[in-house]
Amino acid sequence: MEIILARLSDAQPCRTKDEAYALLTEIITRVDDELSGAANAPHLWESDGRLYPPQEDMAKRSEKWVGAVEYRNVRHLTVFSENGAIKIFEMPQRICIFSKPDAEGNFLA
Repeated sequence: MEIILARLSDAQPCRTKDEAYALLTEIITRVDDELSGAANAPHLWESDGRLYPPQEDMAKRSEKWVGAVEYRNVRHLTVFSENGAIKIFEMPQRICIFSKPDAEGNFLA
């Protein structure tokens, strides 16, 4: 996870939710391809040891952030603003472990 967050931090900020989602998906997939030793097989998510990006079937409109979408995973909650900001929480404690501004420098507060 540290490598994923470092690469996400180093990446250019995004302008839209879709760009931010695509960026995180690309980084997670690339890091796991490089380091996990397991094939990319999302149907084996419970047992293969890989991390997988947020899935669209877990998306819901945020009640806390206007215009944002939340994705719940087993261990994380990832929030994307409509303008491309990203916030990641470790669950179940809901501890913020990552925050990236959108292309205009705005963070999810």
